[in-house]
Amino acid sequence: MSLDRDIRAVEHGGRSAIASIKRLMARTMEPFRLSKAVFRDENSELTPAAIAWLADLSRRNFGDRSTFDPDPRVHAFNEGRRAMLIDIMKQLRVDEARLARLTQQLKDVENG
Repeated sequence: MSLDRDIRAVEHGGRSAIASIKRLMARTMEPFRLSKAVFRDENSELTPAAIAWLADLSRRNFGDRSTFDPDPRVHAFNEGRRAMLIDIMKQLRVDEARLARLTQQLKDVENG
């Protein structure tokens, strides 16, 4: 009987571990699912609005220039803004070169 009890305990522990892994995977994938719903079209391409928004965000948050300021507090604040921009772009899997290409393509389409 002890062996049966041990087997049930192992089975229960296995089910519990699998459930924990599934919860962790769901939490990990949630930001990607949300960013896809907000920024991507049905073909998983960035929407024109997302490209324009990212380009504007990049311009306003040191995506294209140094964050340096002689005042260390201002410099740290600027770095925080840039760090958030980089985090968003990493999550969307967009680097500065790709954003520049996409922005140019968007301008070309808008200008006919």
